[in-house]
Amino acid sequence: MFASVRRYHNVPDIDRLKDMCEEGLVPIFRRNPGFRAYYGIGSGTDLVTVSLYDSEESARASAKQAAEWIALLDEGLMPPASDTLNGEAKLVVTA
Repeated sequence: MFASVRRYHNVPDIDRLKDMCEEGLVPIFRRNPGFRAYYGIGSGTDLVTVSLYDSEESARASAKQAAEWIALLDEGLMPPASDTLNGEAKLVVTA
C-alpha cells in the first residue's frame, strides 16, 4: 500500500473545502482503480490529508488529477501544501 500525506496551513474555511472535496475531488479519486481511502483531518485552520492507494502509480495519477481540480478552486480557498510525504505504508492496522 502506498500513502500520500499533505499538510496545509491557514485554510480559511475547512468545512466549505470539505463539502467541495466531497462533491468534486472524491469522485475523481474513486474513478482511480488503485484508490483505497482519503482522510482529511482539520484543527483550527490547519488541514492534513492522507490518501491511500494500491501502488505509487495510482497515487501519482490521483495527485495529478487533484492538482488539476485544485487549480479550478477560488484562489485562496486551499493554500499550497507546506509539507508532503509520499511512500510505502510500513504499518497498516484495521479493525
